[in-house]
Amino acid sequence: MWRADGRGEAYVYHMHQPDKYGESFSFPGDFRFPTDAPVCVRVRVAMNAPGRRDGTLDLWIGLPDVDERHVVSRDDMEWRSTPEVGIDGLLFETFHGGGDRSWAPSRPCFALFHDIAVEIFDR
Repeated sequence: MWRADGRGEAYVYHMHQPDKYGESFSFPGDFRFPTDAPVCVRVRVAMNAPGRRDGTLDLWIGLPDVDERHVVSRDDMEWRSTPEVGIDGLLFETFHGGGDRSWAPSRPCFALFHDIAVEIFDR
């Protein structure tokens, strides 16, 4: 997610989230998304063993002329409680969040997406 002043976070829905609408894993405090350059976002999720909190979530940000940066690393995620649950798809969407007009942007804005790739492998 993009937050105020260019800050970022991974906003994740998982089995043990503390609230109804997901959990935020903040990027390092010195990180800011640029507004005038492309950004590469790479996410890796590994399923947990059923009933265990050993799944992973990793997120990297790549900026032009800057080494890719590992901004979120979690190895305690429980995505499923039964072996019958696996990965069978990807949902990709964007929106400004919230449930009322207060979340709407204050000026026109846009985002461009390209080179989206998905790889599925056994770990």
